[in-house]
Amino acid sequence: LDNWREQRMSEKIRQIALSNRETMIYKHGSQPPMAIAIEENFEHLSPAWNVAMSGVEELNDEFLEETCLMHWKGPFKPWNKGNKKDYYVELWLQYGEQVNKSGTRHDYLRRSVLEVENREG
Repeated sequence: LDNWREQRMSEKIRQIALSNRETMIYKHGSQPPMAIAIEENFEHLSPAWNVAMSGVEELNDEFLEETCLMHWKGPFKPWNKGNKKDYYVELWLQYGEQVNKSGTRHDYLRRSVLEVENREG
């Protein structure tokens, strides 16, 4: 985080996103501005830090111990009602309640960004 702040990454990413309104630099999603700003200044992480869950049929304790971050793509998220897979729904709902108590998801993210920007000064 210190490096992030020293390089004023939040402001760089914000400027890229704003520039995209005038001249299309990228399409689709929120990740391109970050990738553009970071360029080659990153460290490679173990694949355990981004496990695509779309092909996972069953979760067990061993899998959960080895996985650092689960990436749920598409509409079938474990916290959505009517999901075909029952992956620890109570656990997901617990975290969902924490976000709901802090306001809407948008409000929560906006407050988080403002906190980072205030620290960067």
